[in-house]
Amino acid sequence: MNTIHQIHINKTGGTTVGKALGLSFRHVDANDLITELGDDRFKQDFVFSFVRNPWDRVVSHYHWRIKTNQTGLGESPIPFSDWVEFCFDRRELPYYDKPKMFRQQTEWLSGREQQIVDSDIDFIGRFENLREDIFRLSEIVDRPIEGEIPHMKPSDRRSDFRSYYNDQTAEIIAKAFAVDINNFGYAFE
Repeated sequence: MNTIHQIHINKTGGTTVGKALGLSFRHVDANDLITELGDDRFKQDFVFSFVRNPWDRVVSHYHWRIKTNQTGLGESPIPFSDWVEFCFDRRELPYYDKPKMFRQQTEWLSGREQQIVDSDIDFIGRFENLREDIFRLSEIVDRPIEGEIPHMKPSDRRSDFRSYYNDQTAEIIAKAFAVDINNFGYAFE
């Protein structure tokens, strides 16, 4: 098999996947890989990614930023509803500081023509089936997993993602991630 590359979308379990399969970690999108490898090699090599329900991903993103004190959220946390509005509705600094990390997953998987390069992406797993999809992927790429799958970068949240939202914030995420919701069949459930 050719070289294996991960389009590592933030907060989709990519670090866990990389660790389980013995791959290096870095947040790269399809454009990064195409630029780095060239079109031909991108098409020849094995490229995979994982996606996640956008509402769940946003809650995880919020908690990760608090845990790592990004934009001061650990020292001075703000309510989730405010953070959603600042980041996904208004796109205001200081909270909306790394636009790439706030993008739709479809954008991570899109090539130069802004189309999902799914014909060149060999496997798209789902965070919701992370364990099963990691094992499926390990068989496809012939990289056996030894021992337990590590849970890397866990969030500190204690409840279901839906409990974080009110009607307004759920709608903000529905609009901000409309393409993902359509492309991957996600819903607020």
